[in-house]
Amino acid sequence: MRVLLSTIGSRGDVQPLVALGQALTSLGEEVRLCVPPDFCEWIEELGMPTMPIGPELRPTGKGSLPETLTPQQRRQMIEGTVATQFATIAQAAQGCDVIVGATALQIAAPSIAEKMGIPYVFASYCPAVLPSARHAPPVLGWLGDKPVTMADYSELWAKDALLRQSGRELLDTFATIPEDRGGFRYAEGKWSIREVIGHMIDAERIFTYRALRMARGDTTPLAAFDENDYVKTAGSDARTLANLAREFGAVRESSVQFCESLPDDAWGRSGVASGKNISVRALVYIVTGHAMHHLKILRERYGVR
Repeated sequence: MRVLLSTIGSRGDVQPLVALGQALTSLGEEVRLCVPPDFCEWIEELGMPTMPIGPELRPTGKGSLPETLTPQQRRQMIEGTVATQFATIAQAAQGCDVIVGATALQIAAPSIAEKMGIPYVFASYCPAVLPSARHAPPVLGWLGDKPVTMADYSELWAKDALLRQSGRELLDTFATIPEDRGGFRYAEGKWSIREVIGHMIDAERIFTYRALRMARGDTTPLAAFDENDYVKTAGSDARTLANLAREFGAVRESSVQFCESLPDDAWGRSGVASGKNISVRALVYIVTGHAMHHLKILRERYGVR
């Protein structure tokens, strides 16, 4: 049996998988590991092949990161852990019979296993990453997360899952679209597939920005935007589908991190956007609903599967 062990994290995330790999190897199984690049040399010295993924993450376990990252640094970190996962883990998993993923940053591995038709096993080292009414989703301070205190965390986990699961479905779908289909329009004057994805990115940024303003208690009325004018000037057709998908993945992960940082009382705050009263809670559901609406259109009118 060939097993891929995959994790993204510091030493505490990697070392348990290394121990599992050694145990499997002693049983005669073939093991390879997909880990941050700064662990590869050590693991290969132990006799197991590796494939590096994402940025070096050993420093995150040594307190060398700043307390919070700038928006640009945050985006780079997200792209490092999301944008490369689908390509890297898919390559590492070729010929494997099962994928074992550890830690909450395993965003691509479940989808890759499903697409390849092989089992996926998620390994959790502690209950903090498992949904529970008794504790919140993990708080990553260096990504700007803020701890929250609630009597029941079920709704927070549900919102987190809603955004993450729909985001995974969207990225999976984008990955199936051939690059030469990106300019397809189902009728004259309609957006191309690339323009639809570009619009989804723009709209999610705007909806989340509105939620941010309202969550912070800002009651300034927020203007509407003309989606057709935005599409005309976005230049999406000059980009590749892969590039647009990477940006969507980064924007969606940013939306998730924003939602996880909100204190309980922020969800009920409201304001005016496009001339209508709306709450933070409603805007978060609009973020997901709007993207899934366009996914339905891509499937029904553009022939995307």
